[in-house]
Amino acid sequence: ARDGRVGISGKTLFKHYIVNGKPVIGVRDGNFYTQDLGAWDAGGNLIITGRRDLVFISGGENISPGEIETAMVETGLVHEAVVVPVDDPVFGRVPWAFVLAEIPPDPARIISVLKKVLPSYKIPKKILPLPAGMAEKGIKRDRRALEKTAATMVKKE
Repeated sequence: ARDGRVGISGKTLFKHYIVNGKPVIGVRDGNFYTQDLGAWDAGGNLIITGRRDLVFISGGENISPGEIETAMVETGLVHEAVVVPVDDPVFGRVPWAFVLAEIPPDPARIISVLKKVLPSYKIPKKILPLPAGMAEKGIKRDRRALEKTAATMVKKE
């Protein structure tokens, strides 16, 4: 779609969701629009770039955590990154990153590399190790728990 959302169509597409016992239309213009964001590459392949429902605003700019997470992994300095929004008195919300790496992350080095590929407002304000125990819990990270962890840290600062 024009806003970057991925639309799916086909003969077996469902018609609606049931929410509180009532149908909620899930298909518009013959397409089901997911919360996934995507773009076509030069070869005509769909590349999933993030999730619309995770986008947040920082100082008037839209931030997609997936874009930052991908850039962080592509540095080769971390194996995994989870970016969450954290309340900020100046910008409203800012990105913080929790990372999984073989050696303790060097935030200054990671930030230096990220500055070459991301605008300044997308550079995480803090880069922290993924909390102990979370790395062992499956492949999907609990973003809400990480947001709460970050919020608790902000209150202590």
